[in-house]
Amino acid sequence: AYIAGRIGSTQVTLGASTLTAPHPQGFVASLDPAGTLRWARTLDTSGDSTASAIRWSPTGTLLVGGLFRGT
Repeated sequence: AYIAGRIGSTQVTLGASTLTAPHPQGFVASLDPAGTLRWARTLDTSGDSTASAIRWSPTGTLLVGGLFRGT
């Protein structure tokens, strides 16, 4: 399973992993079938961002949609 969201402050802890960001930042995380965190990544934009949609492309690429400010 995959989840998308937003770090509203400067950090969020998911399982044993802590994501940090200098400003509100979108993130994507992968969970195994038992709900254990596999990995988590921020969107790494220069401004505020939110990840709000996830979809697999026909070629197997994980696509993330949402909003961002900056570059």
